[in-house]
Parts: sequence; C-alpha cells; structure tokens
Amino acid sequence: NSTANNIGVFISTALMFLVFQSTVSVLPIYVIDQYKATTSEVGLMLTVFAMAALSSRPLGGPLMHKLGEKRAYIGALVLFAIASALIGTANSMGAMLAFRAIQGFALGVSTSAGGTLIASNSSSENMNMAMAQFAMAINLPLVVGPYLGNLVVQHYGYPLYFGICVVTGVLSALVGLTTHV
Repeated sequence: NSTANNIGVFISTALMFLVFQSTVSVLPIYVIDQYKATTSEVGLMLTVFAMAALSSRPLGGPLMHKLGEKRAYIGALVLFAIASALIGTANSMGAMLAFRAIQGFALGVSTSAGGTLIASNSSSENMNMAMAQFAMAINLPLVVGPYLGNLVVQHYGYPLYFGICVVTGVLSALVGLTTHV
C-alpha cells in the first residue's frame, strides 16, 4: 500500500511545515522586538527565505540524482532543523537573514525531494490521492502553525518557542529517516 509507505514523508513534511508556518507569524514580531528591525527589514527577512526556497528547487533534482531521493530528503530535513536551531541563537539581523536563507534552501529541497519520493513510491492508480495527501501535509500546518507559534510565545516566551521549533525539526528528520520509501 503506497499510502502506508508514504505516511512517514507526510508526517515529516507536516512537522517541517508546522515550524515554517509558525515562523511566518512569530519571526516578524521577534525581529522587531529583539533587533528593532524596520518593516522593510522584516520584509527582507521574508523575501530572503522565499528566494532561497524558490532557488533551491531546481537544485533538488541534481541533489537527488547525486545522493538519491531519500538521502536528499533527509539531508534537507536535517539542514532545516539545524537552521531552525540557529535562528533561535541569531544575535543580529544579518545572522537572522543568513539562517533564514539556509532554512529556505532546506525547505525548497525537501519539498522537491518529498514530492519525488511520494511520486516514485505511488502506483499510477494511487498517484492522485498520494499527491493530494502530500499537499495536505504542506497546507494543514498553515491552519494551526501561526496560532500555535504565537500562543507559545505569548504564554511562555521566545526561548521555549525556539526550543519547540528545534525539537519539531529534529522529530521531522527522525520520522523521515525511519520512512520506508
């Protein structure tokens, strides 16, 4: 059953996107509070992430060819977790921009590799459902991530929030690592 085989990719992708979607609402407030960032700098931080994610997608193919689909996927999940940890330790806006670029790069490669793993592991009769489920793994965190991220920050502060992001990123990589695709 391809759905059963793909479940690890669905879960690890959803966990990574939960971190990503929470940062979309938390990080702008954080950089304004911590670095006295301007709204232009906040926009730049979001743009750097998006540019890195978009520009890394074409590199996903050669990486998958060189490393294999699963290794490229796991490597990107690990890099995403590392970048998430670095974001929580950034001591300047410049460091934040660099770490967000790394995080965006990792997200771009992991979604390309994850989609390829799903497609490679699904039969032609299950392909539509598998791709729809993969899209849900990417989009479902959009529903809960921003709220949960801000809820944690409001009640427990940024250090716990960043700790949760790191743990979630590591868990994403571990789930991906144990996936049988």
